[in-house]
Amino acid sequence: MPIAPKWTDEDEQSYQNLLTKYKIEDALSNLESFSPADVLLQDLPEPYFAMPEQSKQTGLMEFVEKWNDPEFKESYFGLKESIGKEYMVDPAAYAGFIEESPALYKDVSSAAKETGVDPEFLYNVAMQEGLAQKMSILHESNVKMQAYAKVDPHKNIYEDAPLYESSRALNTFKDIGLDTIFEDQDKALARGYLGSRIQPDPNMGVMSNTGKKDPETGDIIWEEGEYGTIRNEAGLKVQHAFVSSKDAIRGVGALIRLNKDYLKGSFEEEGIDFDALPEKQQNFWMYAAFNAGAGSAAKLLKTYGADPYSNPKFVEKLRKGQTDLKAGSYTQPLAKWMENVGRVVGGTEITDLYKPWDDESVYGDLKSEH
Repeated sequence: MPIAPKWTDEDEQSYQNLLTKYKIEDALSNLESFSPADVLLQDLPEPYFAMPEQSKQTGLMEFVEKWNDPEFKESYFGLKESIGKEYMVDPAAYAGFIEESPALYKDVSSAAKETGVDPEFLYNVAMQEGLAQKMSILHESNVKMQAYAKVDPHKNIYEDAPLYESSRALNTFKDIGLDTIFEDQDKALARGYLGSRIQPDPNMGVMSNTGKKDPETGDIIWEEGEYGTIRNEAGLKVQHAFVSSKDAIRGVGALIRLNKDYLKGSFEEEGIDFDALPEKQQNFWMYAAFNAGAGSAAKLLKTYGADPYSNPKFVEKLRKGQTDLKAGSYTQPLAKWMENVGRVVGGTEITDLYKPWDDESVYGDLKSEH
């Protein structure tokens, strides 16, 4: 029987590049075009948002009800337009996911309490970093199921394909931006940003570190509950594994806190007290560091100052980059980076308008469980 060729590091990298190609090339466009809240603006038939009574969480506010309030609608449009001008990008509009998934609401609440991160901000970061893309796939599938549901009114598409499940496995590298969570979580645990360690899902696997293949079939062997290794976009060799969605959100919160710590030192070098900055400005820098690395954020600070959008040189460079992006160029890292950051910071402001985690009269029963 012929011996399978040895799986090399180059083979591993090529394989992982193929796996992440969809994420790298298509994530922004998918996120830009999708969220239940945005679809509402297109007058999607209400039944998709009208969850069956037995699936509703007591006290959970529905975005549809808010949307029918003319004053709220006017505020929503006005805020979205002003944010778009401020950050030169359409902000994310993820509010509509929340009433679809009580489990998502509760997991964000729990992770926010554990990590000490504002829940609206934590939610928007997690969604932008890949969670929304995963949920959008299921959403599109559910919409297609509407025709079937009309034929069989007893078909409950929410039970068959919930947009979010706490136990659903996510890969820390491919599915959500937790590239360094396994390298950094000892710091997070020591600093009190995590109450317990994040472990690989014992029921899932990643490709064996040795790249082993089944001698009979030639298929790649996947090891359950194991870590894999890969080089991320910054060139760092990091561990990755499948974790539960609930743990992924916890990991996002922990990395936000660690990036805040890194940023404090950079701002101190510039004679600026990071904690004295407005919350919106802090969110800008924390997500800038989360998305592209604290080192990149520090360089941005040194080059353009604490408020880059007030710096004409920054605005000029960003506009040029955005023009090149629209023309099909993929060599504009600043424009792509700021698109991510603007969406998250703007999306957090929009979520603050909705205030799903602030209204005690509506959400107090859910908060009390944590």
